[in-house]
Amino acid sequence: MSWYGNPNCFLRCKGPKHRFHIYKIQKKFSVPLNSGDFDTSAVLDFSRHLSLGHNQESDYDVLKSWLNADGCVNKYVNCQGLVIYRNYGDSPSTWSRVEENDSTFYNLPGITNPYEIKLAKKRADEKKISDLQDKLDYEVTKLNSEVTYLQEKLNQEKNDRQAQVSDLPTKLEECRLCSSARGGSADVQPWTSGDTVSSHLVPSKNLDVISYPNSTSVTIMEGSSSWSRVEEDDSIFYSLPGIANHSETMLAEKQAVEKNMSELVAQNSVLREKLKEQLNREKKFSELVAEISGLKGKLNNEVTNLQEQLNQEKNDRKALQTQVLDLTAKLEECRGVGGGID
Repeated sequence: MSWYGNPNCFLRCKGPKHRFHIYKIQKKFSVPLNSGDFDTSAVLDFSRHLSLGHNQESDYDVLKSWLNADGCVNKYVNCQGLVIYRNYGDSPSTWSRVEENDSTFYNLPGITNPYEIKLAKKRADEKKISDLQDKLDYEVTKLNSEVTYLQEKLNQEKNDRQAQVSDLPTKLEECRLCSSARGGSADVQPWTSGDTVSSHLVPSKNLDVISYPNSTSVTIMEGSSSWSRVEEDDSIFYSLPGIANHSETMLAEKQAVEKNMSELVAQNSVLREKLKEQLNREKKFSELVAEISGLKGKLNNEVTNLQEQLNQEKNDRKALQTQVLDLTAKLEECRGVGGGID
């Protein structure tokens, strides 16, 4: 069973020859240990327990010295960096964890410092947040540009529509004046009954010409002359080639203006809907930015909590080391007292 593959396997440097031994300890971290928990042991078989296919036994020489540094306390370490300090005599065994700046352990082949994993994860999260923030900034800028463009287009169309509406009274007034100008009177020599057209022909230079609109008709009656206008519903006259009914022209112009107004109103409605959609998208992006900001704060809090836990573990280990040193000193004192008695 490999030391790298089973966290229940603990290494110990034992004896004056500094040989590794493997101990299989089932207790969980921080659970008190007794002497019976250290009975299962075996001399280390490098090819079976530590070989990774590329490492050598000499890679663990520094670890041997580290495990055997204190002759009064036996140290046991597993692949996760958990350390058991077992004192001689009846003193209880204690648990600890290899510090993250301990190069002796974390320079071993196949061992990864958990702090580096956390740091790499934190940097990956920060990069992910930064990339997402850049993307959001780009989208917000794009949306702002689109909203500005739509607003300017809406204002321009609104101004154009108002200009067209303002022109309508002027056009109507022109049409009214044009219709009024078509009326008039003139002295015309009446034709008598039985007269022929040829007997009354005179040279054109002797005629008094009266100007009037092209579509104005003259009705000649016996005994007197008078002016009138062809009715707008008279299909006989207005069906002549080149003759246009002014009522139909004005109606067509009115209908064209109404159609244009209707189209502008519809376009205005569409633009308003688009603007509303853009504003809703911008609102959603703002909410997403706020959510990401909250996530970033949460990640920072988690990293801070992890750092505090690591610091607390360091302090606990220092306290345990101080306790071990005190117990060791007391043990030496007890040995000295015993020697005096003999």
